[in-house]
Amino acid sequence: MTEQKHNRSQQLSTEGLDPEWYAAHYTDVADAGMDPLEHYLRFGRAEGRAPSQRAWELNKLAHEAFDPKWYVAHYSDVADTGMDPLEHYLRFGRAEGRAPSQRAWELGELAHEAFDPKWYAAHYSDVADTGMDPLEHYLRFGRTEGRAPSQRAWELSELAHETFDPKWYAAHYSDVADARIDPLEHYLRFGRVEGRAPSQRAWELGELAHEAFDPKWYAAHYSDVADAGMDPLEHYLRFGRAEGRAPSQRVWELGELAHEAFDAEWYAEWNPDISGTDLTSTQHYLRHGRYEGRAPTLQLERAKVYNRKRSGANQSSARKLIPKNMLIRFPITKKYLSTLEFCTRTDPQVSVIILSYQRPDLVENLIKSIWLYTSNVKYEIIVVDNGSPLGTHELDTAFANYIKYIKLEHNIYIGDAYNIGVESSSSEYCVLMNNDIVVQPNWLSTMFELMIADETVGVVGPKFLYPDDTLQEAGALIDSSGYSIQLGKRNDETLPEFNIRREVDYVTGATALFRKDLYIKNFGYSWKWAPGYYEDADLCFSIRAQGFKVIYEPASVVYHLESITMSEMPPSENLSAAVAANRLKFVKKWSGVLNKEVNLRSSACHKRVYGLSSTGNPYKSRETKGGVGVYLPYGISPGGGENYILSIAQCLTTLNRVALVFNSRQSSLRVLSVLTDLNIDLENFDIVLLQDAEKADFDIFIALGNELFPSLKGLGKKSYYICQFPFDTRFEELNSRFEKGLHLTYDGYIAYSNYSRKYILENSAMWSFSPRVTVINPAVHSIGPIEGYAPNNNIIGVGRFFVGGHNKRHDKLIEAFRTLEKLNTANKIHEDITLNLAGAVHPDLRHREHLSRLMSIAEDANINFYVDVGRRELEELYQNAKVYWHAAGYGVDPAYRPEVAEHFGITIVEAMSAGCVPVVIGVGGPTEIVRHGLNGYVISSAHEMAEVTFRILRDWNSNEMKLIRQAAIETARGFSFERFCKEIKTLLEKD
Repeated sequence: MTEQKHNRSQQLSTEGLDPEWYAAHYTDVADAGMDPLEHYLRFGRAEGRAPSQRAWELNKLAHEAFDPKWYVAHYSDVADTGMDPLEHYLRFGRAEGRAPSQRAWELGELAHEAFDPKWYAAHYSDVADTGMDPLEHYLRFGRTEGRAPSQRAWELSELAHETFDPKWYAAHYSDVADARIDPLEHYLRFGRVEGRAPSQRAWELGELAHEAFDPKWYAAHYSDVADAGMDPLEHYLRFGRAEGRAPSQRVWELGELAHEAFDAEWYAEWNPDISGTDLTSTQHYLRHGRYEGRAPTLQLERAKVYNRKRSGANQSSARKLIPKNMLIRFPITKKYLSTLEFCTRTDPQVSVIILSYQRPDLVENLIKSIWLYTSNVKYEIIVVDNGSPLGTHELDTAFANYIKYIKLEHNIYIGDAYNIGVESSSSEYCVLMNNDIVVQPNWLSTMFELMIADETVGVVGPKFLYPDDTLQEAGALIDSSGYSIQLGKRNDETLPEFNIRREVDYVTGATALFRKDLYIKNFGYSWKWAPGYYEDADLCFSIRAQGFKVIYEPASVVYHLESITMSEMPPSENLSAAVAANRLKFVKKWSGVLNKEVNLRSSACHKRVYGLSSTGNPYKSRETKGGVGVYLPYGISPGGGENYILSIAQCLTTLNRVALVFNSRQSSLRVLSVLTDLNIDLENFDIVLLQDAEKADFDIFIALGNELFPSLKGLGKKSYYICQFPFDTRFEELNSRFEKGLHLTYDGYIAYSNYSRKYILENSAMWSFSPRVTVINPAVHSIGPIEGYAPNNNIIGVGRFFVGGHNKRHDKLIEAFRTLEKLNTANKIHEDITLNLAGAVHPDLRHREHLSRLMSIAEDANINFYVDVGRRELEELYQNAKVYWHAAGYGVDPAYRPEVAEHFGITIVEAMSAGCVPVVIGVGGPTEIVRHGLNGYVISSAHEMAEVTFRILRDWNSNEMKLIRQAAIETARGFSFERFCKEIKTLLEKD
C-alpha cells in the first residue's frame, strides 16, 4: 500500500494534477464519488481533460494564438496594471471580449462590420440580376469570391492592395511618360489590368512571390494546372493564391506542419529506416510517413496505441497497405530474371498495360505476380505513371530492362492515360490493368485462347476475388438506372453459377483483354468520362453495338484490392460526385438499350476510322523538314479555339502533311475523338511534341494563344499567330515575350472577329506595336433544318460549363427560363416549353462543382442538361429547337472587361443553320452575326430574353417569323468551310 501511494504521488507531481481545481472544474467527478487523482488517471487523461488550471489555460491559449507584444501595444491599460500580458488576458481580457492577437482582432472587426445591402447591390450590379437578397448573395457567394460587405470594407481592401505611388510608377514604367497620361489614370485604365505594380512595396512583394515560386513543383503538385493550359505562375497569381495553394514545396511543407504538430528529432529516432534515404524528417513525413500512418510526435504515437487498444481493432491509415496474403515475396536476382521465358520486348502476342499513380509498391507486386503466373503467351509490360508527384513513383532498377515505362508530366485521368499505353503497345491484343491487381496461374492464357478461338469476342474479363477469397465480380450488368450490378459480389466463388463462361454487359476495367483494333476504332476509353468511372462500361457497350461479344471467363482469376489507389487521390477530386454525374450521362447515352427499347446491335455509331496503325505509335520525331505545323498550347477538347485551328489544319492538309503540335503528350485517340465531335476531316496528320517541332522548320506554322504576344517563336517559313483574345496576362510575362521579340517572328495575326481585332490593336498600341491583324471568321458546319418537321417548343443553349473568364452564364439562361415559364403560365399559350443546355465540362473539381450548382438552381424547372454530348446528338438538339439562347458577356461593360464577352459565337451560327431563331446578349462578337429583328434578336437582360422568346414561340407560324428563320439560315451559310479555306489560303499566299 505504501509503495502504491508513493507511485501515485510520483505520478501526481509529474503530471501537475491540482485535485481541488480538477474537482471544481469537472463537476461530474464529484458526482462519480471518485478521488480526483484516481478519476484523472483512469479516465480524465484518456479523455483529454486538463490536470490543472495552468494546463487548461495553456491548452486554450494554443487555440487562440496569443501575441503578447501586440496585446500590450493595442490595450494600453494593460501596461498600467503591471501584470503579465498573458495573465491579464486569461484573467480579464478574454471575459471582456478583448482579442488575443491582431489577426483575431481584424477578424472580429470584420465580423462586427455592418453589412450594407444597398451599397452591395449597387456596387456589384450582377447581384440584382440574380434576383437574390443582397445579404443572401454575400453569404452564399460573395464572401468566398472576395467581395466586400460594405463601402468601408471595400475602401480598406482597395487601400491595402493598392497604395499608389505616382512618382515611383512613372519612374519604374518609362512608357507611361511617353504615353503622356497621368500615372494614376494610366494605372487605373491599363496598368492594373496588365498586372503592373502600383508602388515599390507592391512591386517588391510581387518580386518576392515570383522568387519564392517553383513552377515545376507547382505544376507537378497541382495536376489541374497543366489541364488549364496556363503558365504555372500565372495560374498561381490569378487563382492559386486565392484558393490557398502553395507556391513551392517548402511553403507547402511549412503550411502542412502549421496544421500538424511535428517533432523532427523524435520522428527520426522513432523511424530509423529513413536514415537510408536522402530526405529530412520533415520531408519524409509529409511525402510518405503521413500516408503510411506514422505518427508525427510521441504524444500522437501514444494516443494511436491507446485508441487501438481501446477499440480492440487496428485503425486504417490514409494509405492502404497491401494485405500480407497478397504480397508476392521472392528476391529479384539475375538468375531469376534469366528464366523469364514469356516476358519480352520484341514481338509480343499481348501487351499488358498497367496504370499507376504514386504506388510503386503495388506495381512491383503486380509485375512479380505476372512473372510468376503467366505462361504460354508472349507478353510485354507497359507501365504508365499517370503524373505521380516527383519522387513518389520510383521502381526498383531491376525492373527496368523488362518493362516499357511511360512517365506522364501530369495526371490526365484514367481514360487518356490508358489510351497512351495502348498507342505505345506492340501487339494486336491489350490487357488493361489497375495497379492494385494480383494475378493467379493461367490468368492470361485462358482469356487469350478464348479470344483467338472466337473472332466474335471483342472483350474478355476474368473472375475478380477479394483478398479474403470471396467473389468480387463474375462479370457485370447495368440496370435501367445506370447502376452497375457486379454478379456474385461477396458470394462463394466456388459456386457453380459463378464458374460458367457467359456473355455480360461489360467487364470491369481493372483487368480486361481487348482486341486492339476494336479499342482504337472506338477511340478507346473516352476522355468524356474523366476523372473516372463508366469509361469501361461505355467502351464495352460500343463494342457490343458493333456485333462483338463481351465475355466473362471464370478460368481466369485475379485478386483485386479494389480502389486501393484511390486512397492516394486528393480529396479535392470528389470522385463520388463524378460517379453520380457519369451515371446520369451514361443513362442518357444508352437509355434506349438499358430500357430494352433499342436493340444494342442497331445502335452502333458510325464513326470515322482514321489510319492509326494497330501496332504503331502516332508520335513522330519530325526529323523530316517542311509541311504544316499547328500549335495547340492547351491540349485538346471540343472548344472554339480547337475548332478554329483544326479547321485551318483541314484546309491545309491537301497541300502537305500536317503536324499537330502539343506541349505535353496527348492521347491520339482523344485527338481523333475531338476531331469527330468537331466534324473535322483530318486524314493526313502527325502528333508532335513541341520539343521536336522546334527542329522541324515548317513551311507554314500556325500558333494559337490567349495572350497579346505569342509564347513561342514562329517555327515556319511563314508563321501566323491566332490571338483568340488578348486576355489579362501578368505584365512581367508579357514584357519578357515582347523583349524577346517573339511576336516579330510571325508574319501577322489572325482574329476571329472585328471585336477581337479591336482589342488586339488597342492593347498592342500600349507597346508601340502595330501588328497586321486579319479577321477571318470561323468555319461553321451547316446542320440544316429537317424538311417538313415542326420542332417542339424547345430552347437550346450550347457552351462549355466552366467558371471564370468568358463563361457562358448558364445561370442567366436558367433565370430567363423561369421568367418565361411564368409568362407562359399567366397567358396559357403553350403546353410545354423546355430548355436544353448542352456542353462539355472540364474534369477539374471547380468546374464540375459549377455544373452541380447550375443543376441545383435548375431543379424543378423543365430544364435538361446534356453533358459531353456527341456531334450527332447535338445536331438533333439543334434541329428539335425553335430558339437559341446565348448569354456570355451578360452584364459586362466591354470598356472595362472586354475579355468576358463572347469573341465570336460559333454555336450561334450552328443553331441558325438548323433553323433556330437566336436571342443573344448584345455584347462582343455575337452582334456581328445577329441583326436585331432581321435574323434574330439582340437583348440586354434575362427578362427581355424571356419576353422576346415568348413572342417568338407565340408567333412561330407568322410570316414575320418565317422570314427571320430563313434569314438566319442564309446568314449561317455565309460562314461555310469553303469560304473559310479560301480566306486562309489567300492570306498564306501573300508575300
